[in-house]
Amino acid sequence: MSFLAKDGSKHTNIDTMKRANASQMAKMPSKGAPSEPAQDESSPDEQGALEPHQEQIHDHLRSMHEQTGEAHSHVEHHGDGTHTSHHVDSAGEVTGPAKHASAEELVEHLKSHLPEEEAEIAKGGDEEGY
Repeated sequence: MSFLAKDGSKHTNIDTMKRANASQMAKMPSKGAPSEPAQDESSPDEQGALEPHQEQIHDHLRSMHEQTGEAHSHVEHHGDGTHTSHHVDSAGEVTGPAKHASAEELVEHLKSHLPEEEAEIAKGGDEEGY
């Protein structure tokens, strides 16, 4: 059995096909004008190039968005109480890395990436009177 990637290449397993698709998506120019990075996010130009594992995270997020059409987040837990997050929004725009000094900062940042109605619930608002 073989799997056919979007670029026409054949693969013996689905994981290599997905990587080929993600790699192809990374090479494609993004649609629309780039959005402004969030306050705690730096563009790669400001902080240097993305590290290889961060490029893989962005490829993975693009692939997930391609498969579902939805927004996704990825969080790196560094073991010292700090975290780094990456996001792809519902339009397919990838942002990150955003560095967070504490879990509380991370949670607040993640709330900013929720749709408006979900963000209101996360802030402590009532959902349908509950």
